[in-house]
Amino acid sequence: MLACIGRRIAKGLLLGAFCLLATGCHERDSVTAPQERLADLEVRLTWEGAVNMDAWIIEPTGKGSGHGEAGETAQNAGNNDCGFGDACNPAACSALTCNTPEYIYIPAGLALPETTEPFHYYDVGISNWSAVTTPMFLTIKTSAETRQYRCIVDGPRVSYVARIKYPSGTIENQAGFVEAYCK
Repeated sequence: MLACIGRRIAKGLLLGAFCLLATGCHERDSVTAPQERLADLEVRLTWEGAVNMDAWIIEPTGKGSGHGEAGETAQNAGNNDCGFGDACNPAACSALTCNTPEYIYIPAGLALPETTEPFHYYDVGISNWSAVTTPMFLTIKTSAETRQYRCIVDGPRVSYVARIKYPSGTIENQAGFVEAYCK
């Protein structure tokens, strides 16, 4: 049997060779090493139109993160209250500029487990504060999965979209909303 050599780790990629008992050494394809996770949960919202929409999270403790405010574990990048597209008026923006997604995340290792009282889960939702029916795009990402929602949401409306369980990171659609508003 041939000896295998040439294993090295460089720039996050595992490069090298591996042995097959009967056939010797074969080049191994580059394999991406496990990436350090920066967030347990990421929520990103964009939409079409110069309207005010919000992404938000209700944490297992009952504390919310949204409208630019942080929660107990969730961090919020800010509130886009002026929208997207050519009709967006920069003068109407109070925090984030036109065409900036709303982004909420929970830093890696900080997500609370299902045993946390009183709610046990993270609930993710959206709000359309206008009277305009608006297409919106929501991405929810955990260590276990990523879900993307394209929804047409009438307003004004506040809706739960999904529930996230930890430590598993599983995402469950909230009954009714996805079926009624999302493709």
